[in-house]
Amino acid sequence: MKRQLKQLFKIVLVIGLCAGLTSCTLIRDGGGEDPGGGGDLPEFKFNDIPIDATVVDALVLVDLPRGAAGIARGYYDYFALLEVALITHGIFIRNLAVAPLYRQQSHRPALLYGRGSPDNLRPSMEETLAYFVSDDGLAHLDSRVDTPGENLAALGMNLDREPIFNPSASGEGRAYFDPPEEGFLVFHLTGTRRQCSHGESACALNDKLPGQYVMDSDELGASWLRLPGPSSLPPENIIHISINTDEDIEYQDFVDNCVSEPSFPQSYLDFIENSPKTYYAPFMSEINSRGGLGIELDLCMAFSTRAITSSLHTASQINQHLH
Repeated sequence: MKRQLKQLFKIVLVIGLCAGLTSCTLIRDGGGEDPGGGGDLPEFKFNDIPIDATVVDALVLVDLPRGAAGIARGYYDYFALLEVALITHGIFIRNLAVAPLYRQQSHRPALLYGRGSPDNLRPSMEETLAYFVSDDGLAHLDSRVDTPGENLAALGMNLDREPIFNPSASGEGRAYFDPPEEGFLVFHLTGTRRQCSHGESACALNDKLPGQYVMDSDELGASWLRLPGPSSLPPENIIHISINTDEDIEYQDFVDNCVSEPSFPQSYLDFIENSPKTYYAPFMSEINSRGGLGIELDLCMAFSTRAITSSLHTASQINQHLH
């Protein structure tokens, strides 16, 4: 029922958007059968982004627990809702890439999927997430780090030349991202415990608090992010959104909070856990204190029917910040 409500919400919004735009086409992403039984969420394709649109790119960093296909599907569902909600504010995601939050390929992080890239191992974001929580997909990711920001920092400095990972592709491949437009969205998605707190030295990035690190700038823009072209974006135009489990809370309180969410799939509790260490709340607070925008969302809420109103509110926050 939960996924059907989300599906209906997205259908209504997309049809409404397409009715007002002559360059909109409804498509199906991937076209495969949905293991959850709800059918694929409808995707949309804008053949030409409206000239007055706010154009952003996105990097989605995902914690990939083995066998958690339902969690992967829940991540995709929320992201799909949020993207439609952003479009209602005239914000269009142009390039969208998926990378592991902790796992690495031969001791370096990799872009596992890029919207529109011919090098993708799987044709859609939803199928990519499902593949990389399977044994076959995780076989490509043979190492991992424990610090939540380590892969973000390593990828950020190389996005001006980072291709989509494909072990069968010949050569290095072209950089996936294009020169930046108005903004950049970074999503941090995790349902497992953080191994260090934001203020601990084990979580530091370049000897700085992670929230300070991502807000530093140089003559090109945000010093941690390098995209193709002569300059980057100012750190204020790079928005961070985390969807994570509760921090600094007892396990039973965490469970009670999750099951209290309307239509939360309780089977997901086999794959997610609370985090005694506190990382994302102070990370977002540090970003906000420095003039940026950091948004922390509760994972169990995002997997419930409250995700619909949450996606609309989050899109409104992003719109207000960018304008």
